[in-house]
Amino acid sequence: MTTEYHATRNDRRIVRGTLFHVLFLSLHDWIPIGNLNDVKAGRATNSGRRLLMHVTPDANALAVALLSPGPHPDLLPEQQIFAPFIGSWDLLVTWYGNDSRAVRRERGEWHFAWVLEGRAIQDVWIVPPRAERAGRGDLYEYGTSLRFFDPTLRAWRSTWFGPAQHAIHSFTAQRIGDEVVLETTPGQGRRMRWVFTEVTQEGFVWRNYWDTGHGFTLTQDFQARRAGSMPSD
Repeated sequence: MTTEYHATRNDRRIVRGTLFHVLFLSLHDWIPIGNLNDVKAGRATNSGRRLLMHVTPDANALAVALLSPGPHPDLLPEQQIFAPFIGSWDLLVTWYGNDSRAVRRERGEWHFAWVLEGRAIQDVWIVPPRAERAGRGDLYEYGTSLRFFDPTLRAWRSTWFGPAQHAIHSFTAQRIGDEVVLETTPGQGRRMRWVFTEVTQEGFVWRNYWDTGHGFTLTQDFQARRAGSMPSD
């Protein structure tokens, strides 16, 4: 007994995407993935043969299934508090000591996209950026957050996964005035507060506060600018 297979539209898209990537890689030695692409980093850390081996139908199927062109219709405009961050950003990351003085600075990159039928937003945060990671022994993080609106809370749920630092943090997020404020959910130990502020079309500031028992203290901030607009020095 034989079973006939009929290709779906999605199957055809995956096949076309795979063929395009294979052809492109054979000519250009980098992965064409739109705003997430980093040509310099790709060439620095991967050979054309290695990149070609990793562009598989499964990888294309995951991208097609995960990424969405925009928000789901059920998500009202006033609920889309993370929409201003969609896209790619260059970062200047600063860490602060107990005396509020800067103790470390690194460049980084941050990418946001609608995912899961547009019901959620996922981001990938990389410090130092891919172009500067090769050969370094002091890499900080290459992590991701998944965020979605929960109508029962009238707030967003957000979970951060930082494998390099062995970190998982869960937050609830709301817009407060012109800021987006995330507070750690109860039961996670020392409280954290993350704040997106000074938000414009071309940039924003992200701040990380820890509860010291005597109030929240700034421990880290990101100066974010649209990818390609931040000076290299």
